[in-house]
Amino acid sequence: MDPDITTLAADCKIVTGPLVKLMLEKGFGFVAKCPDNFGKKVRSKIVESVRTGTMDPSLVRDGWELYDTDAEVEGKMLRFVAFRT
Repeated sequence: MDPDITTLAADCKIVTGPLVKLMLEKGFGFVAKCPDNFGKKVRSKIVESVRTGTMDPSLVRDGWELYDTDAEVEGKMLRFVAFRT
């Protein structure tokens, strides 16, 4: 696979600190559900931010709202996107 043209889509079971670090070192982008126990509970922090903050309306799906943020995990900045219908 060529990391310049490939984005990996995976189950949340592969989202571990060491594997994320390896994928970033190899230059791969990836999309996965964020597990509850990932990155010092970063998922819980983001869910709480969404609950207490505001979300943007989706530009592609009527009735959906999005929250897009970056958070540091294992010394790397990762992008997190939360959505609700």
